Amino acid sequence: MTIGPGRDGGPEETHAADQVVYVIEGEAVVTTEHHAKVGARALIPAGARHHVRNPGPQPLFFLTIYAPPAY
Repeated sequence: MTIGPGRDGGPEETHAADQVVYVIEGEAVVTTEHHAKVGARALIPAGARHHVRNPGPQPLFFLTIYAPPAY
């Protein structure tokens, strides 16, 4: 997924699966102000309300992995 500079990924949401967010480019603030940069990852437990936003000046590009698969 890609999020533009200063933008967010939409409203808070929850998923039935654990979610891993892996930052490939840019930087992200994930869930409760977990700050992640290139090569960082954040684990979001199943059922946790979460939100991703891009506080940086460059596009944020990240990979999301669900376990078990959610989609």
